Amino acid sequence: EERDWIPGLSCIENLHNAVHSSGKTVFVLSNGTRNDVGEATVNGVIRQTFFMVQQRLLDEKVDVAVLILLDKMFPKLKYLQLRTRLCRKSVMSWPRNPQAQPLFWNQMRTALSSDNLKLYDNNISEGFI
Repeated sequence: EERDWIPGLSCIENLHNAVHSSGKTVFVLSNGTRNDVGEATVNGVIRQTFFMVQQRLLDEKVDVAVLILLDKMFPKLKYLQLRTRLCRKSVMSWPRNPQAQPLFWNQMRTALSSDNLKLYDNNISEGFI
């Protein structure tokens, strides 16, 4: 959150510090934000944060990403398909039924408190770890 950033440091330095000092980085994805042509737009800070989280996975083998999908009809993005196959518990959908929300929050608590690498599908991740 920008309010926690150190004044005087550049945006990218503060973002780097935030990503590396956080236990998990939660991305809330929605189809709602569109530009004039109808294409989905992504904030530059969010995009840079995503790249930093992925770089941590490649460099340090630390997986801290948790994805929450707000929309039921999310596009078939290759990354989401791969992420769901690799670590299903780190990709969650917001429930449409209000009675299912306590279950969602319980799953969120579990995702935030556990190591993603231990949750990887063993058939897929043998050569990765």
